[in-house]
Amino acid sequence: MSHSELMKEREQEISIPVYSRGKQVDTLVAVSGSQPVRIKEGMQFTDSFGIHPAQTTREYGTPLTVEATLMTDSTNIVLQFAKGEVILNWDRREDMLRVRHPVTKQPFDLPGKGAVPAGRWHHLEWIIAEDVMRVLVNGEERFALLGNYRGLQGKIGVRTGWRANLSVGSLHIEQHIGAEEPTTGTDYRAVPHLSSFIGCILGAMSYCNRYAEEIELLGGIGYWFRPILPQEPLDNRFSAEVQELLKPFGLEVRYLAAYEETELDVFQFIEQSLEERQALFGYFGEQRGYAAVIGTESNRLRKASPVGDIEMTDMKDVVELFAVRPDIEALPREKVMTAFRWAAEHGKKSMSHLESAWLAALETTEAASSQLQAAALADRRRQAALYLRNCLEAVGGTTLAEQLESAARSYELAGSTWSTAAELLAADTPSEAGGFVSKAVAAETEGARVLGGTAAALAGKKRLEGLRYWGYSCISQHNTFKGLADYYRIPGSDAWILGASGRPFAFAVHERVNVHDICLPIPEHHFIRLFANLGLAIHGVEGAGKDEAYRRMLESAWDQARAAIDDGSACFGRSVDFDRGEYSMIVGYDQDGYYTHGWHGPSRKSIPWNMYGLGQCPCLQCTTRRTDWRTEGPVKSVCLCDTCQRTIKYGPALQPQSEGEVRLYWAKLSDPADDWTIVRDALQFAIAYVEPDGPWASPEMHTGIQAYDRLIRALEKGTMDGWYMGLHANGWQECRKLVLEFLREAKRRVGGGPQLMVAFDAAIREAERLQRCFAKLYEMFPWMQPFGPIPDTERRYAGAELMREARKHEAAAIRTYRELLQCLDQEHVARTI
Repeated sequence: MSHSELMKEREQEISIPVYSRGKQVDTLVAVSGSQPVRIKEGMQFTDSFGIHPAQTTREYGTPLTVEATLMTDSTNIVLQFAKGEVILNWDRREDMLRVRHPVTKQPFDLPGKGAVPAGRWHHLEWIIAEDVMRVLVNGEERFALLGNYRGLQGKIGVRTGWRANLSVGSLHIEQHIGAEEPTTGTDYRAVPHLSSFIGCILGAMSYCNRYAEEIELLGGIGYWFRPILPQEPLDNRFSAEVQELLKPFGLEVRYLAAYEETELDVFQFIEQSLEERQALFGYFGEQRGYAAVIGTESNRLRKASPVGDIEMTDMKDVVELFAVRPDIEALPREKVMTAFRWAAEHGKKSMSHLESAWLAALETTEAASSQLQAAALADRRRQAALYLRNCLEAVGGTTLAEQLESAARSYELAGSTWSTAAELLAADTPSEAGGFVSKAVAAETEGARVLGGTAAALAGKKRLEGLRYWGYSCISQHNTFKGLADYYRIPGSDAWILGASGRPFAFAVHERVNVHDICLPIPEHHFIRLFANLGLAIHGVEGAGKDEAYRRMLESAWDQARAAIDDGSACFGRSVDFDRGEYSMIVGYDQDGYYTHGWHGPSRKSIPWNMYGLGQCPCLQCTTRRTDWRTEGPVKSVCLCDTCQRTIKYGPALQPQSEGEVRLYWAKLSDPADDWTIVRDALQFAIAYVEPDGPWASPEMHTGIQAYDRLIRALEKGTMDGWYMGLHANGWQECRKLVLEFLREAKRRVGGGPQLMVAFDAAIREAERLQRCFAKLYEMFPWMQPFGPIPDTERRYAGAELMREARKHEAAAIRTYRELLQCLDQEHVARTI
């Protein structure tokens, strides 16, 4: 198929039939933004950023089964429903199966479960019943999750991402008949567990679509840290304190003790909870433990035990009740902070009592009967140590990690010592067990002390809630500006906010052409100053230095950034987690370093202050890339800028450096400039930027007409790398579209006389022509292109010819900007007289 035929095919609407029980019931339609084409088996499309899914025209509801036959040439086979996704060959880590929950969007990552061979057809089956979700690949179950999926509605979608071409052969959707909802109760059930209380909690978690590993949940609610007295029932009661401990896990718990006088009696509490479909369970005495309350009948309760037995019981048997419903889940740091604080406070209060109770019991004739309690303590303290080590990522910094490891060793020692005490009790030598009991309690006391200090340090960690990297643009500075605007609720469309910065007007080509966009020496600091016109006072530290001067500059920047974050001010910077020129938000700090939100999401670990500018993004793929930099990474056509060439030769910096560049900023709300000033400053920059001898000229970079000449020459000679062509075409077409929309909005905002309106129309007309040229260029070279020289000579020359046309419109656009700027000044003078 020729290039012109391919373009014509892509303009058509491409779809395949959707079947149910052998009959066509719908169509799966691919949008034009994914460049779809028909193939013999169905259809094929691509989509760099995963924002153009093919979707059904109808919505479907649970329970249902979705079956699709799919093939990728590399990565990202993605099936969508409601808020959920199933991803095979994920671009971040191809062996990982990533599943997003269809109710909450919570991601679940399963290493080793997500890889399928490229270039082959695969059968993906997603079964969503009312109480369980299953994912099967080629008939093999790779994931299953209990939950509450009743009543979900949404379209079915298929998408891809990164550098993949996805083929869709078939899609089958079967809706099933759901079970009738109970009219006077719920379908909440506890799950089987040695502790009936924990079984009820685990059942409530899945019923409310909240998920945590059992060791994390039980550590978070203090189960591993609780004391057990001699001869005490192992399923000891938690009572009302569990309310606060479960809250960070996204569960709101209401508690009622039947023996206390309250305004709400037991029957009212139960009826209200069941009517609101809450997970309801209670304690029914030492012999019968905890059970789910699933309904009422003639003033009696229908309850289900964790093993599934259903029986009726009288209201008077209720000792205490818990009603659970979903709430906002806390950050991992807040979860562990709550758990550590509880363990420290509870340990401080109870350790001396625990020791005295055990030593007193060991002097009795029934001491040996406490062997089970000692063994249970041994197991729980070993689990506490494992839980604490699992919390290392959540606490972040190096210092806190060392504290946490110290606490884990204390509880590990307590576990082994309690185990020895249990063995001595089993051997009926309680007198020898006393010393080990004291030693175990001492170890627990030390562990609790360390956890108290860790909790206090975590409480000192500062995070700015609501400050987020925007993430939809291919230009990191755009995403940062939009994140700032959202944080401060600055009004205006995306085009107005980003156009005000001047960044969309900046068209440039490096002298060596095949250079990453973040490595171009464009005037980023000037974009920040123009962006401040929208109503921000932006301050920062900018500069470069060596040795002590560099260290002082970096220390000053972080001191001021910490003070700004303490004041609630948004911080951002260049190269704070990615090396070279990417921008990211700085959303918080702790005693070891700073936390960011950028291309790879929010950082869970802090980045040390002295590692600024060294590409220390803590996500999995970036961590791997730093240690295996010669063989791992998506870019196989190396950027030709000096910095990237040095990295290829010597590898990434893994230790603090003695020299570098700092660009760190913080912003506060200020009085915005008027619309006239915003438009004038953006146009002044656009005019000055294209001057070959202007203030933004650089020997390594071409702008304006010279940039077109350099690009045309590279396309015609075949020296333009395909990967970089797709990368730049993506950014150029985005910027040209933003410029056009900015000028249209500027015309509406500024208003004015006929002469000014004519000038606006002329500028908008040329911007439209430029936008069309670059949209066509992006159709020819969509992101991502294959690495290496562009083999299609016809396409290269067609691209060069298109850029000759754009060159003509660029020159005309600059003329119209000058005329528009002159009219703006004249209109402004006339208004102020």
